[in-house]
Amino acid sequence: MSRKSFFRSAAISAAARVIREIADKAGAYADQPFLGQLRPEFGESIRAFYAHRYVVFYRPRSGGIEVLRVIHGSRDVFKVFRQPVPRS
Repeated sequence: MSRKSFFRSAAISAAARVIREIADKAGAYADQPFLGQLRPEFGESIRAFYAHRYVVFYRPRSGGIEVLRVIHGSRDVFKVFRQPVPRS
C-alpha cells in the first residue's frame, strides 16, 4: 500500500467513525427528542446536541427529529445557521 493510499484510507475510516457517532446520537435523540438543549435564538422549537466536534441542530417531529444542520464546533454557528441550506 502506498503512503498516499494509507492516509486516504485512514481519513475515510476516521470520517466514517464521526458520521457513525453523529448518526447514533441522532437516533438516541429521535427516541427522546426533547432531551437536546433548547436553542430559541435559532428559531422556534430548535434544539441542539453535540457529537464529536459537531453541533447538531434539530427540531422534534412526530415520531423522531428533523436534523436541520450539522456544524463543526469551531465555526461561527450563528453565521452558518443563517446561510441558506443548499438543495440538490
